[in-house]
Amino acid sequence: MKKLALASFMLIVFSVSTFGQWYQKKYQVNDINSLSPDQLQESLHESKASTSTSIIIAGGGVLVTLCGIYIPYPVDENSKFFEQLMGSRGMNILVTSLGIIFTAAGTISTFVYLERTSRIKNTINRNYPGNAFINLSPRIMFNNYTRTSSAGVSLTVNF
Repeated sequence: MKKLALASFMLIVFSVSTFGQWYQKKYQVNDINSLSPDQLQESLHESKASTSTSIIIAGGGVLVTLCGIYIPYPVDENSKFFEQLMGSRGMNILVTSLGIIFTAAGTISTFVYLERTSRIKNTINRNYPGNAFINLSPRIMFNNYTRTSSAGVSLTVNF
């Protein structure tokens, strides 16, 4: 059981990059705009795959949590010492806790990869626009003379 808890913790820690930006780690560049179109497409594909994996981890965590809540854990004389010590209720609480941990890890990494996918798509559209590209996005406009800012919308059309 200790090995399972340690393995779960290590999986959560290593499921998301812990240092620097992903493009610094993978491509050794300091700016995402320095990536080539092929590198951006490869990163987009990997990011989408990682998003799917994170969603699967979160869904599995939800299933484990529901199993821990609604299915009683069988403890009998053939169970291991730790299971007998914890009892059926304690094991259900442990299973539910592990499910919650996996759900949280999957949800957090899903948001991280969704943000990364969005950033890659924006970089591709900004640096390598295709034919008939239209971009409508919110902007904050600064007036240097009066030192004020106001919200606005930017419309970019490429033919």
